[in-house]
Amino acid sequence: MLWGIDTNSWAQLWSGVIGSFIAAIVGGLVALLVVRLTNSHQSKIAAVGRERAAAADLLAATNGILKMYDEGKHKVRELVVEAQAAAFRWAMDTTHKGLAEEIRRWPHHVGFLGLDLVKAHARQDEHEIEDAFDRLSLNVVVLRSMAIEWSGARGKHRDRLVAELLEERLASTTDREERDGG
Repeated sequence: MLWGIDTNSWAQLWSGVIGSFIAAIVGGLVALLVVRLTNSHQSKIAAVGRERAAAADLLAATNGILKMYDEGKHKVRELVVEAQAAAFRWAMDTTHKGLAEEIRRWPHHVGFLGLDLVKAHARQDEHEIEDAFDRLSLNVVVLRSMAIEWSGARGKHRDRLVAELLEERLASTTDREERDGG
């Protein structure tokens, strides 16, 4: 009997101390696991938010080219720079390699179509203006449709969306090269 405590009481005391120690360790590990899972989930949510914001900025800039082409080539070039910044942000935040590669090409692509429209507008050829506007509109709509569908798409659907972007860009590029003789 140490300090007036019998053996049975010592066993109960140490049993409580050991149990409390084990409970504290398990509780701490559970808390760390919860924090880690929460941080991981929050990181994924933040990445999706950044991707959507970049897509929205890209759409705003490319739509701006469509709406403000009559302000001249300087305005189109300014909007291409904004679109480029958004496209690069989107490319950095996406995990889809195909999109990262393709989306970086769209600001200049839409910019060239916008400059075609500026030139047609300067020549005041109604048929040429209408043709250039239609080409630019089609490409902006294709980009917009893809971006809107992107966040809800997964796997093969995303691959298909990127393939549609590539197909439209190449078709428009070929049309422009044929039209310009090169």
